[in-house]
Amino acid sequence: AAANPGKNDLVKRVGDFYASAMDSAAIEKLGYQPIKPYLDNIEKLNSRADLLEHINYLRSKSVTGALYNIGVRQDAKNVTQYIIGIGQGGTTLPDRDYYLKKDARNQKIRTEYTNYITKLFALCGFGETKAAANAATVLQLETAIAQAQMSRVEMRDPVKLYNKFSVDGLSAKTPNMNWQNILTQLGFKTKQDSLIVSNPKFMVFIDSLLGAVPENDLKVYLQWGVLKTSAQYLSKDFVNANFAFNQVLSGQKEQTPRWQRMSGLIDNQLGDL
Repeated sequence: AAANPGKNDLVKRVGDFYASAMDSAAIEKLGYQPIKPYLDNIEKLNSRADLLEHINYLRSKSVTGALYNIGVRQDAKNVTQYIIGIGQGGTTLPDRDYYLKKDARNQKIRTEYTNYITKLFALCGFGETKAAANAATVLQLETAIAQAQMSRVEMRDPVKLYNKFSVDGLSAKTPNMNWQNILTQLGFKTKQDSLIVSNPKFMVFIDSLLGAVPENDLKVYLQWGVLKTSAQYLSKDFVNANFAFNQVLSGQKEQTPRWQRMSGLIDNQLGDL
């Protein structure tokens, strides 16, 4: 498709995507260079206001979605309308229990997760001590976020999850987060009157966290967001580390062949062309 697209630009786009995704020699040569500008830009942030704005920038570019989830969905109480929904998020492990339960299995997963974070930071040139400190920071922050999340059982109650706020009303509950500005920075073109928030207490917690957590810890958390979403697309050391950790979670025996992973990526990213 890349070599013989004819006059079809969409075919060429898919072909170019697949060809670049399968060019393992170029990917190995680049290492972590494709994400280095993102890591460096986070490191250069020098105020809390800059950090908050950069969180929105990274989300708007689909690099990483920190702290909470947001998207457009059907209004459950007015199905002819669509509305912006905001939900709990901000963690990496599949469920809050992975952070909070004290049994041997979950403790082992947390240990492996800490090792995984350390490994990825080290692959990006962070010294061993700094990489380990970053891993401890990430786990501490994500554990605090997990504690504020609803359980799976609570999330099954659609009534509990339907909490409508005016945009200004939500901003009043989360004074560190101006939602009119956030929505504009995220690229929503139409001014919104209202939002659905599945877990208001969680968003109040996130707001307090943004005001209390040291700026350097927030930087580490954002850098981890870039790393974890990119690892499977970088050079072999990153891909292998990513698969090794996923094995701990899923028990998958063998890594899916690259061509299958890249075909799936194209279907996910370009499937609507």
